[in-house]
Amino acid sequence: MKELTLINKKPQKNKSKNNNQDLLIIQYPHLTTLNLLEAHDDYVELFLLDTKLYLPNNVRLCARYESLRLLTDNFERDETRINSAKMHYACYDNVLPKPFKDYFLNIEMPLLRLFQTIV
Repeated sequence: MKELTLINKKPQKNKSKNNNQDLLIIQYPHLTTLNLLEAHDDYVELFLLDTKLYLPNNVRLCARYESLRLLTDNFERDETRINSAKMHYACYDNVLPKPFKDYFLNIEMPLLRLFQTIV
């Protein structure tokens, strides 16, 4: 699978830290695009945690900035740093704080690029 879009705004059921200890890490070795714009924060967190999921380098991530800020403890959480560092974040926000810019491999600003092309 190269592209994955997750649309589910309902929280996960039975989100206990202990009930999934023995599960294998899910791997997406060929993933290039991950769209989580319409996903509940529980699912966004799942993709950010390297203990739950393995992602290859250079995955393009589309997610809400506010979700990322909360789930990464304002871009200071070590548990989410490994997978985040492998991603190119497709940014739809105009201003990003410095910790955010250090957290992701690359930041794409498609709307800004589109505006610059038109002008």
